Parts: sequence; structure tokens; C-alpha cells
Amino acid sequence: MLIVLAPLLMSQNYEVTRYTVKDGLPIDLVKSVTQDYLGFIWVATDNGVVRFDGTDFENFSNYLPSQYVKALLPYESGLLITTDQGVLKTDNKVTYTEFQTLIKGDFLLTDSTVWYPKSTFVDGKGNYWISENGAIVRKDKNGDLKRFSLREKDYSLSFLRGHYFAEDNENNFFLITFSGSIFLLNTVTDRFDKIVDTDGKSYISAVTKISDESYLFAKSTGVYLFNSSTYQIKKILIGDINVSSIIEGKNEFFIGTWGSGLFSINKNLDPKSFFKILDFPFSKVNDLYIDYDDKLWVSSDLGIFLFGKKAFNLVAPGFITNYIHSIRESPEGVVYTTDGSSIFKALNIDGKFVYSSIYSNSEYSFLSLEVSNNLIFAGTSSGDILVFKNEKLDRIITLSQKGSMVFYLKADKNRNLWVNSSSSEGVIRIDTNFKEIRYKVSDLGTDPISSIGVCEKGEVYFGSNLPDKILYFYDEERDLISPVKGIPQLSSGKNFRVNDIAFDENNDLYLATSEGLYIRKNGVYELSIHKSLRSGDMRAIAILNSNLYWVGKAEGLIRNQNGNISIFSELNGLPSKTINSRCLLVDKNNAIWVGTPDGIGLSIVEKNVKDSRLPVFYILDEGTNRKIEILENKVSVLENSLQRLYFKSLSFPGNNIDYQFYITGLDSSWNQPSKLNSIFLGGLKPGDYSINIRARQSGNYIWSSTSVVYITIEKHWYYTWWGISFILLCLLILLALIVYFYTRRLMNEKKKLEEIVTIRTSEIIEQKNELEKILAELNASQKTKDKMYSIISHDLKNPFIALLGLTEILLDDYEELSDDEKIDFIRRLYRTSKSTFSLLENLLDWTRSQSGRIVIQPRIYELNPDIDYVIGHVAGIAEQKNIKIINSTPQISAYYDQNTIQTVLRNLIGNAVKFSPVNSNIIVNAVPDKEFIYVSVTDSGSGISPDVFDKLFDSEQSISTKGTANEAGTGLGLKLCKEFVEKNDGTLTVETSEKGTTFKFSIPLFQPN
Repeated sequence: MLIVLAPLLMSQNYEVTRYTVKDGLPIDLVKSVTQDYLGFIWVATDNGVVRFDGTDFENFSNYLPSQYVKALLPYESGLLITTDQGVLKTDNKVTYTEFQTLIKGDFLLTDSTVWYPKSTFVDGKGNYWISENGAIVRKDKNGDLKRFSLREKDYSLSFLRGHYFAEDNENNFFLITFSGSIFLLNTVTDRFDKIVDTDGKSYISAVTKISDESYLFAKSTGVYLFNSSTYQIKKILIGDINVSSIIEGKNEFFIGTWGSGLFSINKNLDPKSFFKILDFPFSKVNDLYIDYDDKLWVSSDLGIFLFGKKAFNLVAPGFITNYIHSIRESPEGVVYTTDGSSIFKALNIDGKFVYSSIYSNSEYSFLSLEVSNNLIFAGTSSGDILVFKNEKLDRIITLSQKGSMVFYLKADKNRNLWVNSSSSEGVIRIDTNFKEIRYKVSDLGTDPISSIGVCEKGEVYFGSNLPDKILYFYDEERDLISPVKGIPQLSSGKNFRVNDIAFDENNDLYLATSEGLYIRKNGVYELSIHKSLRSGDMRAIAILNSNLYWVGKAEGLIRNQNGNISIFSELNGLPSKTINSRCLLVDKNNAIWVGTPDGIGLSIVEKNVKDSRLPVFYILDEGTNRKIEILENKVSVLENSLQRLYFKSLSFPGNNIDYQFYITGLDSSWNQPSKLNSIFLGGLKPGDYSINIRARQSGNYIWSSTSVVYITIEKHWYYTWWGISFILLCLLILLALIVYFYTRRLMNEKKKLEEIVTIRTSEIIEQKNELEKILAELNASQKTKDKMYSIISHDLKNPFIALLGLTEILLDDYEELSDDEKIDFIRRLYRTSKSTFSLLENLLDWTRSQSGRIVIQPRIYELNPDIDYVIGHVAGIAEQKNIKIINSTPQISAYYDQNTIQTVLRNLIGNAVKFSPVNSNIIVNAVPDKEFIYVSVTDSGSGISPDVFDKLFDSEQSISTKGTANEAGTGLGLKLCKEFVEKNDGTLTVETSEKGTTFKFSIPLFQPN
């Protein structure tokens, strides 16, 4: 079976990245794409213009006169943006863009504006040319506008395309109309002279300059070549593909169409090289653009597509797709490989590979291959070695130890075949007569040899999995396998293994091991000087020369070219990032073959390595989310600020870029590559720093040159010597001002004091009389305090003595007391505690009253709820004497302070209970008058004796009378009641007889005016 690879590669040769609304575009319909001088990608849409840095889209629609953007043109330090309502010029910076109206547009056709422009062009004299539907407009250096009207048959009928401009090296200026007519500007008459008339059968959608005098026209009927010196038009591609755009890439032209997809043709414009790019899944292409990295941007109605050449192409996709076990090349340049069940060959015919299967057998599992002259050896998992002569099976060598797996085959200069098998204690040599000779290497078990290598001199080396003796060689004179002497202890790991051996043109030896790449130069063995190769499982190695070699790992393929490291994975075209042992080959054409679990990748990129783009920089203040532009790579930042240095390499796609940095003076070397693209500056101490940064795009790129940003971390001004000096100076000035104004104040106060002394002297006599009056009041107050102390020391002490006596009897004689006696004691304790509590309440209220701390805050209250509240408060005591308290108060409101009136009610009703006999009634009533309401508390006791009655409200005397159940009192309650009633603008009276006593007090019905 034969498969020609070249046509298939057109659908396998590109890394394709698509950007849509999901990625940040304002709309999927994209008109065109361009790149500014900084490297940012700008996108024209029907919803404004956006800038793309590889990861984020930034919308600038608010700066435009119209959201409908037709075209973008890089110009000087910015862009020319053509919209439906005029043309703008921008000045682009990393952190911001300034917009300036270049030419205004209008909905009407005027001499001072443009009318629905489609595109803009700048000629060599600095004139701006704007394309309209039926005319073109020129704005010269003086700002003057001139409109050149077109014939009706040259009008543009497209909403997207207008007319086109071209200028050759002789400063000849051409106008190419939408319909296909070509005009030349006559600089003498300042008019356009027709040189090619339209055929009226097609329209032009793109013009691309390809040389000093040659232009490609994309037309609805194909692609045409125009020569500006001869005015000749040559047909290049004819067909119904309806071309929408054409652009020149590095190695080919790309052609977009309005309905047939995306195509490619070589630089010679050979129609035979015209292929459809199958990686573009849609039919319509609006525009094409080639960026600074020679990558293709495709604008479509369904987003933007980014095409980049893959570093690797799939070998025979759909044909060789399984786990690749080995790749070898014959002296004639034929490449052989096996996927385990079949053996394939690849033959290069006129630059195109033809693949075929030379042998398949499901009974065998092929693990290794070797090619020697016209013989092909295939090692199997069952211990057999199949020998093919001229690609035909010639014989089968069965090793003496059957069942062993043949992992490695290598032929030396004498055409001996060296074999590494799993059951051997060393290595096997099969001579030209196919005789098997075994060499024992170690007594530590079977399979000590893991790889075999032969240098140009013919020396044979064997890598082992023995950590103490990792390398052996064949001593031909003694016919022995001996350990190589002088190798230091490269590893102490028990699982150390040499996976592959290779030699460069200087016979320097390279060992791909399970713990990194070791190199022997001038007899010295040491780890690779590059960090990325000093650790990890190096599975295979292929060397072009000492300046370029490839190393395969489980995590990808590494290329070291003159110390510059590039990393490849599936993103760059490899079938898998895992590289198998025995599966790296640099062929005679310097192409690299890579075997993986999912097939083979093939690349010829070693001469086309690219530098990654230098990063751009800005600082983001995370406190304010404000971006700060860095001018001339220098910036100053305050200490402990919330500022972060961001850097971005404007290479696309942006999510495949690694960054490294180090700070001079703080770091000794580059940090590990990562996607992290920022450094927090808040942790740096004051001083000057140079931050070294570089970037690397994945695939066929090396690290960019080093960019240096000079950062000065400044102290806050109040920490600097001049700041401290300024603060001290301000403090001294402030202190001097304070002393000055304080002195002036003292002098003024002295004058005032002398005036006051004169006035006060006359006032002292008056104050003396007043003090004598106050002294009399203090004496009265002292008597009141003495009375309070007497009450506290006597009336409050006695209940506690009673409480202590009762509790002592209960404590000492509890067991001897009967239940009735216990109940009696508990009742006595309760009554004593209750009366003591009432005494405390009155004392506290009286004390507050005497100290003036009771604040009267009257308002309108309903009286009944307050009476019911107080009755509930004393209900327990009344029930003990079977006394019924009857509230006969009607529903009425009054103006009083709730706290003090509740205290009055509590004392009056409590006194009524105290002096009422058992099984009696207490009546609480209220009678309204014109301005007051009169509240009365009436009991059915024995009344108040005349000698007590006269002293009830005497503030100088304290009357304490025991109740009907011997309840104690202080004589303070009625004095509090009288004082509180008067504070509420009322009066307290009492009426008594042998049938009972009535206390009556008044409070206002309304709030006084």
C-alpha cells in the first residue's frame, strides 16, 4: 500500500486558534485585522474596534463616531481607523490609546466631510486617500479636501469593499476601482487618467503588492497579476472560487474566498500548487493578515482564526497511527519504523515521502529495529530477530534463551549486531555468520544493559541500569565487555537507567538517562549545562551536531540549539507529547523523526528557529486598578505600594508563552519558566533594581533577547532626610506660633483678669450672703442624710437580723421541725424578704430623688395599664392576707411620668395591703375633673391615729408603723409619694376614719401649654 503524504499535509500543517465572543470579542463578525508597531492585534468589527494582547480583548468602541468599522491601517505610531462616519488617527501606547479625528464623516454628501468611507491609504507624499462608494477623497498636508468623482459603472456596490490604491517605486499613483478599472494620477492636471477599463464582468476585492512593479488583484473570477510599468494584466487562477482577499506569506500566498474557504499557492503562483486549507472549517473569508511572526489571521463572520505553521507534520496520518517502537535509517536514506505489528518504510521522492508496509505479522510484536547495509533486523518480544534482505524476510534468528524481549539492536562498523535482551546477564553479539556470542556483564541479575551506542570510530558502548557502573565498552582486542573507568558516581538512585546513547561529530558522548542528560567532553562526564536537561527521564537523544541536538522526554521534545532551548508538544504538531525510547532520528536531510504512542511526527525546522518577541511592560496599581505607562524602561514606585509589574510578549497565541525573570542583586539566575507574567513590587525594599525578563513562545522558538526594566523603589517622602527635615521645620514653626499666640493670650487674659477682680470683689459680698443661705440648705441636707443613715442602720439592719435568725433556726433545727413549722418559717422568711425589698426600693427612689437624679419625662399614658401593672406587683402579698384589690378606674388617659407615678401607686397600694385586715377589699379608683384626674386608694383598715396623721408628710420626722401582719416599714414611702406627685404637678391628700383610709393624688389630664 502506498500513501503520498504531500496533499494530506495541507490539512495537517497548521496550528489553528479560533477567537469568538466567548473569548472576549464584542461580536463574531470581523471585518479585518492588523497589528500595530508595538505588536498588539487590532480587530475591526460591526461593534467597534478592539485590541488583543494574546489573552484579553480591550474594547475602544466608545471613542469612535460609528460602531461600524470598515478598515484598519497601521500608520506611524498608531492606526488609521475607517468607520462609517469618518476616519480617526490613533497614537498607541502600551497602557492607553489616544484618538484624534482625521476626517469627519456625515450622513449627507458635503465638501468638507467624507460619505460612508470604506478604506484609507497614505501615499509617499503624506496625502490621505479615502475610498467612498462613488468617489475617492484626498486630504493633503494642508488639510484641504478634494473629491474625485467616478463613473457610475465604477461605483462600489459592496458594504465592505470600496476602491483600492497603489504606488510603485517611481511614485506613480494608481486607483483601482471596485469594478476593475485602473486609473493613473496625472500630477500635472491633478486628474486620474484611465489606463485599463473594466470588463463589467467581475469586481475587485483585494490588491496586494508583491514587487516593485507587480500587484496581485483578487477578483470574483480569480487572481490576476498586474504590471504597473507595462499596464499588462495576466490571469493566474481562473475559476468560480470568488476570491475575497489575498496576501503574501513567507513561503506562499494565501487566498480567501467569499464562499469556498481558504487556499494556498506557492510563491511562483504555480496553479499546480493551489491547495485548499482544510483546517479552516468555514466557507466565507472577509480578510487576511500576516503578522510579525509570519502567522496568518483570517477574519470571518464566525470570529478570527489564527494559523501558524506547525513545527511537526504527522507522518502518514491514518496509516501509521499506533505505538511507535523504533525508527532507523538506511545508508541510502530510507527510514524504517515499526508500530509493533508492522514494519514500514518511508522513501523520499522529489521532496515528497512515499510510505509502504514491507512486513506485517500478527504473531510477532516488534520492539526494535536496526539497518546494516542491505539487511534489516527486527527484534521481537518473544526473543526472535527477523532478518530482512532487500526488504524480504531472509531468516529468523532465535536466541538461545527463548522468551526474552529484544529491546535494543545496534550494528557496529564490522557489521556485527549487538543485542540487548531481557533474559541476558549481559549483551549478545551476532556476527556476520549469524552466530550468537554472549558477554556476561554483571552477577546482579538479568537485563543489566539498557542501551547500545556506536561512535564513528567504531567503538561500542553499553548503557546500564547499574548505578555504580553505568557505562561499559567492548574491548575488541580482549573480546570482553568492560566497565568504563573514571566515571564519577553520577547518581545514587536505585532506578537509574541509561535509556539512549549518541555521539556528535567530535565523538563526544551523550547519555540520555532517567535522571537527566550526561555529556562526556574531553573525557569529563557531567550533567548538561542547561537546567531543563539536568533532571527528568530523558528517553531518547538524536544529534545533528554539537550545536544542535534533540532530547525526548515523557513530557515533550526538547531541542538544544547553541544553548537555546525550544520545547515541543501536541500544540506544535507532535502526535503525543510522550517520546518513546529508540524513537528519535535525524535523517540525512537533517529532518527529525519523533516516535510517540500515537504515531510519528516529522520536522525540518532546525534551520528556521525564531526568536520570541520581546515583552512589553506596564505597571498595574492593584489598589486603583490603574495602568501606568513605563517610559524608556524606567519607572519609580513607592515602597509598600500595591503595584505589580506586568510583561507580555505580543506573540500569538498568547497562552502558549513561557516567561523567565530575575532581579539583579536579589536573584542569582533565571527563575523556572512559567506562564506567570507579573512581579509584585510592594515587597521590594527602597533602592534601584534592574529586572531582567525574557519570553519564549512554544514550538519553533527560542528565548527572546533579555529586556531590562529599571525600577526605583522610593521611600515615602516623610522617610527621606529632606522630608524629616521639613517635618521638623514645620514643627518648630508651629511651636513658635503656639508660644507667640499663647503669650498674647496670657497678656489679654491678664487684662481681663484685672477687670474681673474688680467686678468679683463687689460680687464676693453678695456671694457671702448667698453662701450662708446655701450653708443653711446644706445643714438641712445633712440632716436628711443622717436620717437616711439612721434608717439604713436600723430599719434595714433589723430585717436582715430577722432573716439571719430564721435561716439559722432552719439550718440548725431543720430535722427536728415539723412540716407546718418549716412552712411557717419559710412564710416568715418570704414576708421579711418582701418587706426588705420594698424598703430597698423606697430607699433607692428616695436617694435618687434627694440627689436630683430622677428626671421627670411626662407624656400621655393610659392610666389603667399602669394600675394593673402595680396591682400585679403586690398581688402575691395581698393573697397571703386574702385581700382583694379592685381596680374601678375607667378607661382614661393622663399626662404624667410613668416611672414616678408607678412608684406612687406601688407605695399607696402596698401600704393599703399592709394596713388592711385579712379578708378585706382595697378599692383603686380615678375620677376626672376639668384639668386633673384624681386617683384614690381606699382600704378598710382601722385608720390612722391622730398623732401619726399629723406627722405623715413631715420631712423632719420618720414614722414607721407595723402592718396588720406585723410588716415593717421605714416611713419613707409616703414622703416619696408626696414628692413624686408634686414633681408631676399634682397634690397628695389623705382621708382616714375607723373604717379605713383613702389616699388621693391628682395628675394633669393634658399637657400644659
